[in-house]
Amino acid sequence: INRNISRNANVKRVLEAPRELAAFRAAGGAERAAAAGYHVSELRTLARAFSLLQVATGCTAAEAMETVLDPQSKARRLFSYGGRFTQSEESFRTGLALMDKFAAWYANLAEDYANKKFDTVTKSNTGSTFAYPQSVKAYEMFVFQDMAINPDVDLNEQDPEKLFGVEHNDAVNFFVRGNGSGCTGTLMQLSPAKRQVVYAAFKTFEPPVKDLGEHRWTAVRNNEEVLARVLRHLDEIAKLKATGRLNRTNLNKLLTPDLDLPPDASPTQVKNAIEDRFYALYRNSPSKLMEASTLMTTTGCTVTEMLNAMNGGEKPAPLADIASTTMKLEEIDGSTNGGRAFMLGDLIRPNNPHFIANGQPVLSPENNRFTVKIGGETTYCTLTQDTDAYSGIADKIETLCGKVHVEQANTVMRGLSQGAHGPILAILPDHGIANPIGTEHMPLTYALSKNDETGAVTIRYSEPEGFPFKFHWETTVALDGTSTTTQIAVDEMEA
Repeated sequence: INRNISRNANVKRVLEAPRELAAFRAAGGAERAAAAGYHVSELRTLARAFSLLQVATGCTAAEAMETVLDPQSKARRLFSYGGRFTQSEESFRTGLALMDKFAAWYANLAEDYANKKFDTVTKSNTGSTFAYPQSVKAYEMFVFQDMAINPDVDLNEQDPEKLFGVEHNDAVNFFVRGNGSGCTGTLMQLSPAKRQVVYAAFKTFEPPVKDLGEHRWTAVRNNEEVLARVLRHLDEIAKLKATGRLNRTNLNKLLTPDLDLPPDASPTQVKNAIEDRFYALYRNSPSKLMEASTLMTTTGCTVTEMLNAMNGGEKPAPLADIASTTMKLEEIDGSTNGGRAFMLGDLIRPNNPHFIANGQPVLSPENNRFTVKIGGETTYCTLTQDTDAYSGIADKIETLCGKVHVEQANTVMRGLSQGAHGPILAILPDHGIANPIGTEHMPLTYALSKNDETGAVTIRYSEPEGFPFKFHWETTVALDGTSTTTQIAVDEMEA
């Protein structure tokens, strides 16, 4: 029945699209959208939102136009979540009301957590740094994108705890318990359907603690290593979920075959086993620890495969779904503040003296800098500057993306942060370059360009001047902020 309803709604939208676009153009929408910085490929989306908003809320055409051209308005955010929320005017009205209900529920969660009031299972399981009021936009995005494709959620449920609580909402369960720490960039890159499998796996691995009272830490330990393993076996886990066989025993068979653990091993047991076989081995060698950790968190490999690669054997292939950038939830705040903080804080921190080859620093002091190329202009960033000196770079990125493409600009800015350096850090040992203290900061050259046909922005990463070998990889960021990253390629060795 649900499939038939969805199919009929899709047919209706296809038939109505030309009329909606004509009405949007007649209201001057095309000209106003272009002036605001929207790409021509976005006109149909804007026209659909323009039409749906008027029917769902009874607002005037002028009011609808102002709302749909504001990328951070509540209605535009809901429309971007799509799925069940945009199938009809009734579902859209329901979605708008749910957004208000979620905001109030989350504000109460954050306030009560701060006051140590743990009167629900959700509050008892919320991590100490995952109830910030400024995280509400990020939580809303992940939660509503999940609800949009999850037919098991009753959108007419009146009890917010049954809608959003950790026992009932796997997306909320994943994030408020701290499982997204260090993984948010990857989760943003995944489709909502893939995220559902990730959420289910983590909840199966460590269900919420149901007894109320004093808060306890309930996140999955070594979550980045576990996430990589989940993504490596995503299709198999999805089949377990679809057939009702997703339990900790079956999950451990897939995720921890190398750790010699009992079938029903807990995350704490997994954590201890990984530390015994991995962290303990490289505890006194930060460089080796960084190399081994990068292997495990980017490939989902077992400890056995990691040890083989560290001893000169074949390296497992990186997972395409692992994002090259990381971020905190509070930095997805509906503006570019988060992206600016990431980028500007890292551009002034190249740590070249810590990269050594043949006992000597890899780069000379004058080449110990980031190079940013945008629109034919080059900016050199060094340790002697402060973040205010590079605000112009953020301004140029916003201009390149367009002021209305906040998500795209944010992703591009995060792509110029330390979290994007994983591909090169992973291969430095293969070329005789040591990273003795395991730093994540490394000078790079960033070249940004825009595809006028699609509106996508590409970041080309390459070596700084004077580096021992040439390399490059690219991240392409779409208008909606989603991104794809190529594998790193070594172009040629210098003499």
